[in-house]
Amino acid sequence: MMRRFLRLTVPVLVAAVAAVAMTPAAATAAGAPGWRIVQVLPNMTVDGDTALGAADAWLSGDSCGNAQCSTDTLIVRHWDGKAWRAVTPPKAFIDSPIGQGAGPVVATSASNAWVFAYRGKDEVDYTDALHWTGKGWAAPVELDMNIASAVAPSASDVWAFGAPESSTAFAYVAHYDGKTWTQAPFPIMVTFASALSPSDIWVAGAANSQLGPSSFAIEHWNGHVWQKTPLPDLGIAAGTPAAIAGITAVAARDAWANVAVLYPPCSARPDGGAAKPSCTAPADDGVANSASDSSVNTYLLHWNGTAWTRVAFPYPGMAVTPAVSDGDGGIWLTVDVISGSSSTLWFCHFSDGRWTRTAVPKERGKQPSVVYLSWIPGTRSLWAAGTDTADNGSSILKYGP
Repeated sequence: MMRRFLRLTVPVLVAAVAAVAMTPAAATAAGAPGWRIVQVLPNMTVDGDTALGAADAWLSGDSCGNAQCSTDTLIVRHWDGKAWRAVTPPKAFIDSPIGQGAGPVVATSASNAWVFAYRGKDEVDYTDALHWTGKGWAAPVELDMNIASAVAPSASDVWAFGAPESSTAFAYVAHYDGKTWTQAPFPIMVTFASALSPSDIWVAGAANSQLGPSSFAIEHWNGHVWQKTPLPDLGIAAGTPAAIAGITAVAARDAWANVAVLYPPCSARPDGGAAKPSCTAPADDGVANSASDSSVNTYLLHWNGTAWTRVAFPYPGMAVTPAVSDGDGGIWLTVDVISGSSSTLWFCHFSDGRWTRTAVPKERGKQPSVVYLSWIPGTRSLWAAGTDTADNGSSILKYGP
């Protein structure tokens, strides 16, 4: 399979801890009230999702055409309120000998969706923007980018962000105005984006190619210009690997961002102190990681309409999804806690000033590696999706009453 666009630096942080198996420890709880696996899609890797309402959601992904993965097929599915129905992709994206993969999917309705499909040989050479009109697919538009994130605040306003493939620019943005696509350099490498309207868009990503407390940035679009927003001092020591790991806009005065921070294990304490049998890695808001826990911690930020402030997050581990609304004033996010050669994934919920967490349900003894989480507007329910299930495919999960 071709190289996908990495969610810049977050996988690098995990790799810096250890080579981690994605199967949870045997002692992990079997499930949690409210969350359930509703469907398993064999031989499919989910690479994007979006939810518009109780009867309108989209998934994008791809599958190997044979055991050698010498051909690939783009997978698109639409939720119509009753089932995840397959939407046949353009013919050129079925059993294609050209390496391909799915990127983000964005939509404004069941008859207006965009799927960004990676194309190339050994790695991404360009991305095709595929437009679903409700009656069929419009002609692909080739973008000279490896797209990491996208938003569609309206049918005539689509933004896509990523790395340029034949330019010396650090990062690029592509914009659709309802008629044409234009591309231009962008000041940060956007890996996460969220939009409330055409005049209220948040993006987050890398400000440079380094890993550290000054290596990430958040920008806001007010309908006229992109502006960088100041971030609080997180107290992260210089040289400590850190990266933005998600951003979500809930309302005009309510947005959330999370940062992944790597602390070395006790045998390599950043303060140079000698390791002790009972030592702990640096505490995060009063919660210390033991030597057997993940050394990747989550720092949570909240936008109140005026400034970003840090919010205490009580659990160890790395957030692998952006925080999303729960439809009732709270948020959900998924956290991966690594311990030795295994990991356990948790759905973490913040409501009425209180945090709780429940283990991601298992499929045949294994947890799917949930990396996509979407609130279903107009409800208190959510969709989640992840790969590496017992069926070597993808699982679709749902939270609801």
